[in-house]
Amino acid sequence: MLRVLKFIHINPFYLLILFGYGLTRISEWIANKSGSWSSVWHVTSQCLDRHKPISYIFGLPIYVITIHWIFAAFLILYDITKCPTFLERFRHQNRSMDKLDMKELTSLAKTVVTNQLVILPASMVLTHYLLRFSNDLHLISFSKVPSFSRMFYKFTLCMMIYEVVFFYLYWMLHHPLLHKPVQKANTSRNSNQHQQPIEYILLSIVTPSLAIFFTKCDTVTSLFFLTAIVVGPIFENSNHHQLISFNNESNDDFNEYYGSNDMMNILHGTCKNFLKSENFENHRVLLSMKPPKRKCDE
Repeated sequence: MLRVLKFIHINPFYLLILFGYGLTRISEWIANKSGSWSSVWHVTSQCLDRHKPISYIFGLPIYVITIHWIFAAFLILYDITKCPTFLERFRHQNRSMDKLDMKELTSLAKTVVTNQLVILPASMVLTHYLLRFSNDLHLISFSKVPSFSRMFYKFTLCMMIYEVVFFYLYWMLHHPLLHKPVQKANTSRNSNQHQQPIEYILLSIVTPSLAIFFTKCDTVTSLFFLTAIVVGPIFENSNHHQLISFNNESNDDFNEYYGSNDMMNILHGTCKNFLKSENFENHRVLLSMKPPKRKCDE
């Protein structure tokens, strides 16, 4: 039984999609009951739908960048202030963010600006043309909310496709010919937004775009999916594991993890060393918001 429990991995983003769906439906209900809010709701959604190319090409990058910096800024402030203190129990590596010299900070800033303000919008242009080529532009709708069952189904498909593609691309980037110039150059700061451009394009743009494209995912579900894949690496690369989840410590001792959601790691056995380690026992969280006691720190 214990061996079975070790593989329990409750993805907290399913809680996110449940909360988001409920919030969306409540907003719709308020819109139908309240005249002033109704006008704002319908005017905004209709405006976005009337200008789909602009909304899609510029709206999605703005959304992704905003979500990224809300969580990243929170964790950066936590590293500085150590408040709230209970988050310290979820730290999985015994180090804070390393101090940056000005040269490294300048290089890091250029990478982030290039990724977020150049590569990301350019990828949205390409994705929009692919949707138009495949006659799927009707999927872009900011006013249509799918049923919860359909949203859950599409979200799960997106996460599975994302995991499979991510695993093999990340494994490829660990090849000796690519690891040093591409993957190893990635700074382990606070999210995938700090990846080098080649790695950023492959893992953070091509991979989720393929998941959304092949599943014919609607806009609302796509937003939840993008939130999940943006927020996850922020916690993983900032030395904190997600609530109700175990972390792979991929930045330090367990860099054999090539997946994103543990599914492919379990199938390929690349997590076997981690599952045998004391670190796994210390960082395993099952149906609880409180991690077990960390023996390695005593």
